[in-house]
Amino acid sequence: MGKIRVYELAAELNVSSQEILDYLKIHGYTVNSHKSEIGSHIISDIKNNYKRRSSTVMKSKGIEVCPKCRAVLKKGNIVSKHQQNFCNNCGFKLNKNDNNMQIDELVNNPYRILGLLGGASERTIRRNISKIEAYTRVGKKITFETDLDFLTPLQRNEDKISNSKALLEQNDNRLFYSLFWFVSSNHIDETAINHLKSGNIEKAFDIWNKVTSDGKMTPYNVSAWNNSGTLNLIMGIYNNNRSQIVSGIKSKIKLLGSESAIDYATMVTDKTYQYETNKHLVKYIKLIQSYKTVENNPLNNIEFGEYGDAIPEEVISSLVENPISSIDHIIEKTRKNSTTDPSKGYDAGIQLIRDSEKYLKKLVEILDVRDYRYIAMRNGIAKEASLCAMDYYKYCCDNGEFKGNNKVTYLLDEASKLALDDEIIKKNDDYIENIKEGEKYQPIVNEMNSIYEKIDEIARYKSISNIRTGYTIQDAKDIYNHCEPLLLTIKNKMGGNNSIYLKISDDVLLITQNILVEYYNDAFKRFDYMEITPQRLAIIIYDVYDMMLQLDTLDMSSEARGKYIQNRNTIKSQYDAITGRAYSRQGSGEYCYIATMAYGSYNHPQVFKLRLFRDNVLASTKCGRFCIKLYYKVSPHIVHIFKYSPKIHQIIRYLLDKFIKKYGMTW
Repeated sequence: MGKIRVYELAAELNVSSQEILDYLKIHGYTVNSHKSEIGSHIISDIKNNYKRRSSTVMKSKGIEVCPKCRAVLKKGNIVSKHQQNFCNNCGFKLNKNDNNMQIDELVNNPYRILGLLGGASERTIRRNISKIEAYTRVGKKITFETDLDFLTPLQRNEDKISNSKALLEQNDNRLFYSLFWFVSSNHIDETAINHLKSGNIEKAFDIWNKVTSDGKMTPYNVSAWNNSGTLNLIMGIYNNNRSQIVSGIKSKIKLLGSESAIDYATMVTDKTYQYETNKHLVKYIKLIQSYKTVENNPLNNIEFGEYGDAIPEEVISSLVENPISSIDHIIEKTRKNSTTDPSKGYDAGIQLIRDSEKYLKKLVEILDVRDYRYIAMRNGIAKEASLCAMDYYKYCCDNGEFKGNNKVTYLLDEASKLALDDEIIKKNDDYIENIKEGEKYQPIVNEMNSIYEKIDEIARYKSISNIRTGYTIQDAKDIYNHCEPLLLTIKNKMGGNNSIYLKISDDVLLITQNILVEYYNDAFKRFDYMEITPQRLAIIIYDVYDMMLQLDTLDMSSEARGKYIQNRNTIKSQYDAITGRAYSRQGSGEYCYIATMAYGSYNHPQVFKLRLFRDNVLASTKCGRFCIKLYYKVSPHIVHIFKYSPKIHQIIRYLLDKFIKKYGMTW
């Protein structure tokens, strides 16, 4: 192409000569008038600029053009296949994904706003800024070849321009934003970018893919890795192509983690810049991850696992450090709150799960669900939520608020859904089962609590008292007398055959029986050490036996009744043996006629006590012996008269019981 005059080029492009002169002046070309001749390289520059501008003008008038071949997209020039539109001229896919507008680092990249490529020299930066400011002063809109028509149209304004200038003053930002743009470091990049400017996207792809096809990254091809990654990201978004987007992201990660990253940093920053691998990898990945929260964004369905294999382990550890420490802090805070106020245990557990959810999402975006760190965090949250549930359950039980059981089981269910440890799940299932079982006790909770509190009270008293800690017959009587009417109430509510009622009754029987057996065994030990007489041993054994007979009024399970009868018979046989021995050692063989009549048996314990009174008290004095003789002379006649009078027997027993209770323990 030879030289032509300015006015000839203006006519060809259908613009005024003055507009061409202004363009040449702004771009540093020296021309005198519209008759001046311009060379082929200037002509090419102007034509490329106006070719791109013409497509922009057509778009502004509602005329669409193909971003690849620039063909005007009239009705007959568009082919539809499978709900997708294609350019009939070159076959380029036309269903543009406008979501790339949401990738601000692409659309409003400071390099793009200032019409630059990554790694532009300070001189080039200053020149473009001056050019933009000159256009702004005269109220004209400026465009650059690097605006790239296939991206969302760029809207420059003073704020964007000022902000871009400020951003590119810092080396960190120069490096970061170059990852979302194109860099020209050699003739290969220059050739590919020229194709890109002219709309030949496939040719640019071919050039960069050829340089990076061996998978190796070197100082020579590192810029090609960046450029192909940027183009893959842009076109993946444009065409809604998931694999292209992932490929673009992985290219950047590979670049930032490679040894050649230092060479790349040198291309786009100054010589003094110190590159830090982890710092820039973490920053880039966090930016990509941040778009997952943006609705309808092309990056929000790209999973970390699709490109995470390219990330070094130390970088992954850096990425998960914050969510892990946040979860640990929430767990610690929850434990403190639930322990301090168990009434708020349920609320604390629910809040724990809610607050931890966003951090778990961050972890699963970065880590595989089988990663030990992710598993540990889920189990930690589940375990703490379970503890909160049980804190609240204990509070409800202590305060009789059984309506809280539904909340407890719900929280335990939620904790089990989080847990990845079978032991936690099993424990929660057991808790839920026990709670549901406990609901059966709600109608009798007051009676049941009173029974077990009485049992605990006696056990606690014996453990802290300063006297002998062995149980006495009175302990057994206290438990029986307290529990017997309560058991009757439970029986009326639940029924005599109810398993819950029988279990509680068995518990009362067992503890009372154990006290009696302990008291019984203790008496024999004292007898062996000659601390008590055979007569006193006989009285103790009968008291135990008499109390055992009272226990027969309790309802029992078949197993409990079998053990009870066995113990009762053993004590009875011991009593019969010891009373015979005790009496044979006394001198008298006389019968206590009236007492025997009243109590119905010569071996009755009360009769035995009266015999002890006769032998140990009355027989020791002259007056007492006289009373004994008088008693044996008169008593047979009294027995003969009242032998068949139960009411008289009852009166006599009442009087003798009073007498024995008052004086009997001193014999």
